Amino acid sequence: LKTEESFLCKSFFRLLKVKQNEGSKLNHKRFLMFMVICTILTTTTVLTRIAQNAEAVVEERETGFFTPKYSDISITKKIIHRNGSRVETYDTFVDDSFTIEITINNFGAQDLYNVTSINPESDLPAMGYQNNWFEITNDPNNSWNQFNSTDVVVYTYIITPKKTGTFTFGAANLTYSNGTNYFTIFSNSVKFTVYESDEDVKVVKSVIIDGETFSPEGRIKVKHNFTVLINVTNFYRQNVNITIQENPLNSTIFGVNETIQLEEQFFSDVALGESVTFEYKVQALINGTYQMPYCNVSFVLSEGGSGVRYSNNITLEIYKPIYEGPDWTKKIPLLSVEKYFQTKDEDGNLINSTQLHYFNTTREVVTIIINITNAGVVPALNIRVSEPVYNDWVFETKGVPEVWFIGNLTKGQSKTLNYTIFPLINGIFKIEPTTVTYDYQNQETLLLEKNNKLYSNILEIEIEEFISDPDLRAEWWISIGISVGVIFLAVIPLIISIVLYRRRRPTQKGT
Repeated sequence: LKTEESFLCKSFFRLLKVKQNEGSKLNHKRFLMFMVICTILTTTTVLTRIAQNAEAVVEERETGFFTPKYSDISITKKIIHRNGSRVETYDTFVDDSFTIEITINNFGAQDLYNVTSINPESDLPAMGYQNNWFEITNDPNNSWNQFNSTDVVVYTYIITPKKTGTFTFGAANLTYSNGTNYFTIFSNSVKFTVYESDEDVKVVKSVIIDGETFSPEGRIKVKHNFTVLINVTNFYRQNVNITIQENPLNSTIFGVNETIQLEEQFFSDVALGESVTFEYKVQALINGTYQMPYCNVSFVLSEGGSGVRYSNNITLEIYKPIYEGPDWTKKIPLLSVEKYFQTKDEDGNLINSTQLHYFNTTREVVTIIINITNAGVVPALNIRVSEPVYNDWVFETKGVPEVWFIGNLTKGQSKTLNYTIFPLINGIFKIEPTTVTYDYQNQETLLLEKNNKLYSNILEIEIEEFISDPDLRAEWWISIGISVGVIFLAVIPLIISIVLYRRRRPTQKGT
């Protein structure tokens, strides 16, 4: 840029020299060149100053928030356990308050400014929790204008849970400034489980069938295996020793290794919220519905005291499939539904068709037939039939309820329904399919399979005006009348001409 300015200055002085050599006269061409060079010089100088100012503005950046690779400050978040220790996971009860402690430590050599601690539980709805799930005493957030070097600050707030479940309070967010830039660091999060307020040992007995857990009722196929699961959970605020004693099963109904099943199970020092389990395998031998007995659980508290609890009973249905083979025709009903127009020919014979040409001057109603048949071995149960109906200005429809309930159809049975329509306007219309809804018993699981659907065919009707065949005799008489009229019109001028001619002939003879 400086080289360019130097070149322009030299050109300017060269022009001045030419001016002196030629006296006070500058020719027009060189004067114009002088003005162009002056303009370029001025523009370049202005643009250079603007560019320098822009660079200065870019260099003046605002102070930003970012997380440095290292920090001279730390923040921790802990739950104060009822035994006085600081933990990140905790078990508690409804209405049993606990304290969260936030510790901030400046272990650097520099003072810090504008320090702010924000905890997400200060806005419970933003965490997906409701405000009435917890009572929070004291503000979870805090701030300080200055943090001196080596300062340690601790503040606390109290949580009183009102709802059972497992909850997580996320990391605290700490922002601070070293006088030049702002920094952000995060603490750990804390997790706690809330139980019902009653202290107790709870026992739940269930069965696991094909990977699914059922309690207090279950279903299993005869000759199949399943697992009995006994789960015991300690809800006391102290450790307990637990002993599980199962009761014997009926060996005629259930096949089980009684040595394993009846062996006493002992578990020591089960903590609050901790669960212990005992399970064993069983085979279902005879189909029917049976009740499996409860089991006994005795416990001893670490701080003194004992008790006995009992599990729930299990009601187990053992079923025998009707059919388990690959032939699908033996597993479901073979329902069919057809719909057609029913009319009569000239001889009075009934004609069934899916398309109809209708002349509206006949003023006759049209009958529609719906036939439902079960050709399979599996009964169709609780059959319901729904028929779409046109608006009243298209057809007058009679005999169609909102739903037809026709009960059950076994193998070979059928049911016929009918209704009538009276066309009101001309056109081509399609009558949409009939919907048949039915249930049936699954032949393998014996469960009821509900709301299966089947649809009929579509009907088409064309409606137009009736135009009768013309009467040939009337057409013949019309033709004769027209011919006579034409002949009469042609004969009259001829007769007049003859009469006039005869009158003129005598006159000519006399003259």
